[in-house]
Amino acid sequence: MESASGERVLVAVFDDQPTAERAAAAARQAGAERLRVGDELGEQASVRSEMREELSNSTAGAGAMAVATKEMTKGLSVFVPAGAIIGAILLLPVALIPMGDLSAGARILIAVACGALAGGVIGLVLGGALGARRPGEAMAAQRGVTVTAAPATDAVERAMAGLHPVRLDVVNRSGTPLESLSDRADDPTTPRRIGRNVAADDYEVPPERES
Repeated sequence: MESASGERVLVAVFDDQPTAERAAAAARQAGAERLRVGDELGEQASVRSEMREELSNSTAGAGAMAVATKEMTKGLSVFVPAGAIIGAILLLPVALIPMGDLSAGARILIAVACGALAGGVIGLVLGGALGARRPGEAMAAQRGVTVTAAPATDAVERAMAGLHPVRLDVVNRSGTPLESLSDRADDPTTPRRIGRNVAADDYEVPPERES
C-alpha cells in the first residue's frame, strides 16, 4: 500500500442514487475505510479521468485535424471511404473529355483518382465533425451518481464492480487520475451518433441529474 499522500482511491459512477448507496454499502463491507456518495470532489475526479482517457485514446494526425478522438476516428472510417467512392463516380464522366493524346484508360484513371481524392478530403472534414462528441454531451459523472472509496483494495474494487458502474477509475487523494478500470458509458454506433449529431444542439445544457 502506498503512503497516505499517494493513496489510491476508487471513484465509481452509478446510474442512480439507490445503486450508488448499495455500492457504498458493499465497499464498506469489503473493507473501505472512507466513503463518499454523490460529492462534488468525486464528480470532478471522475470527469478528469474520463477526459484523460479520451485524450489517451485520441490519435495524432496532420494538418488542421491534429488530434482525432475515438469517436472522430469512427466517423472518419465511414465518411472517408464513402466520400472517395462517391467522388470517383461523380468525376468519372470527365474521362469523356479529350485530354491531348491520352488514351481513354488514362483519362479514366486520372478522373477516378482526382474524384476519389476530392471526395476523401470532404469525407475527412465531415467525418471528423459529425463523429465527434458534442460540447453539450454530458459526461458519465454528470449523468450518474459517484461513489468514492478508499483505500482502493482489490476487494473493494470487486465489490463496486459487481454493481456494474458506468465508470470505475483510480485516482490519488488529490483527485489526479491514475488508471481507468472500466467504462460502460453510452457509446452508440457510428451511424446513430452521426444521425444524433446532425439533429443535436451542440450547446444544449445536459438535463439535471435525478436525486
